Amino acid sequence: MRNPVIKVFELKEDVKLPVKAGISALSEYSMLADNNYPTYAIEKKGIASSGIRDMKQVGRGEDTGCRVFELGYIIDKIKKMFRIP
Repeated sequence: MRNPVIKVFELKEDVKLPVKAGISALSEYSMLADNNYPTYAIEKKGIASSGIRDMKQVGRGEDTGCRVFELGYIIDKIKKMFRIP
Protein backbone atom coordinates (compact mmCIF):
# COMPACT_ATOMS: atom_id res chain seq x y z
CA MET A 1 0.00 0.00 0.00
CA ARG A 2 1.08 3.55 -0.60
CA ASN A 3 0.18 6.84 1.00
CA PRO A 4 -2.74 8.38 -0.95
CA VAL A 5 -1.85 11.97 0.10
CA ILE A 6 -0.34 13.87 -2.82
CA LYS A 7 -0.26 17.36 -1.30
CA VAL A 8 -1.46 19.14 1.85
CA PHE A 9 -3.00 22.62 1.66
CA GLU A 10 -3.29 24.73 4.82
CA LEU A 11 -5.81 27.44 4.02
CA LYS A 12 -6.82 30.63 5.84
CA GLU A 13 -10.56 30.02 5.40
CA ASP A 14 -12.72 26.95 5.99
CA VAL A 15 -13.80 25.63 2.56
CA LYS A 16 -16.39 23.21 4.03
CA LEU A 17 -15.84 20.23 1.71
CA PRO A 18 -18.15 17.20 2.07
CA VAL A 19 -15.44 14.58 2.80
CA LYS A 20 -13.60 14.86 6.12
CA ALA A 21 -10.15 13.36 6.64
CA GLY A 22 -7.54 12.83 9.34
CA ILE A 23 -8.46 13.71 12.92
CA SER A 24 -11.69 15.38 11.77
CA ALA A 25 -12.90 12.08 10.28
CA LEU A 26 -11.82 10.10 13.36
CA SER A 27 -13.55 12.53 15.71
CA GLU A 28 -16.78 12.21 13.71
CA TYR A 29 -16.91 8.44 14.32
CA SER A 30 -15.40 8.32 17.84
CA MET A 31 -15.08 10.29 21.06
CA LEU A 32 -11.76 11.87 20.05
CA ALA A 33 -11.56 15.66 20.03
CA ASP A 34 -11.01 17.42 16.71
CA ASN A 35 -8.28 20.00 16.01
CA ASN A 36 -9.04 23.72 16.17
CA TYR A 37 -9.50 23.52 12.38
CA PRO A 38 -11.26 20.91 10.22
CA THR A 39 -9.41 18.58 7.86
CA TYR A 40 -10.91 17.63 4.49
CA ALA A 41 -10.05 15.32 1.59
CA ILE A 42 -10.47 15.91 -2.12
CA GLU A 43 -9.48 13.68 -5.02
CA LYS A 44 -6.84 14.72 -7.50
CA LYS A 45 -9.37 14.84 -10.33
CA GLY A 46 -11.58 17.31 -8.40
CA ILE A 47 -8.88 19.68 -7.14
CA ALA A 48 -8.77 21.84 -10.29
CA SER A 49 -12.52 22.51 -10.34
CA SER A 50 -12.59 23.31 -6.60
CA GLY A 51 -10.19 26.26 -6.89
CA ILE A 52 -8.20 25.20 -3.82
CA ARG A 53 -4.85 25.72 -5.53
CA ASP A 54 -5.73 29.40 -6.05
CA MET A 55 -6.83 30.04 -2.44
CA LYS A 56 -4.60 31.87 0.02
CA GLN A 57 -2.53 29.52 2.17
CA VAL A 58 -1.47 30.12 5.76
CA GLY A 59 1.85 31.78 6.43
CA ARG A 60 4.20 31.05 9.30
CA GLY A 61 2.62 31.95 12.66
CA GLU A 62 -0.90 32.48 11.24
CA ASP A 63 -4.04 30.63 12.29
CA THR A 64 -5.17 27.75 10.08
CA GLY A 65 -8.76 27.91 8.82
CA CYS A 66 -8.73 24.34 7.44
CA ARG A 67 -6.42 21.69 6.06
CA VAL A 68 -7.13 19.94 2.76
CA PHE A 69 -5.48 16.69 1.66
CA GLU A 70 -5.23 16.17 -2.09
CA LEU A 71 -5.63 12.42 -2.51
CA GLY A 72 -4.99 10.06 -5.39
CA TYR A 73 -8.08 8.08 -4.36
CA ILE A 74 -10.79 8.03 -1.68
CA ILE A 75 -12.23 4.83 -0.22
CA ASP A 76 -15.69 5.70 1.06
CA LYS A 77 -16.86 2.37 2.46
CA ILE A 78 -17.24 3.33 6.14
CA LYS A 79 -20.70 4.77 5.54
CA LYS A 80 -21.83 1.54 3.89
CA MET A 81 -20.34 -0.61 6.67
CA PHE A 82 -22.06 1.27 9.47
CA ARG A 83 -25.12 2.35 7.44
CA ILE A 84 -24.51 6.03 8.06
CA PRO A 85 -26.77 8.30 5.97
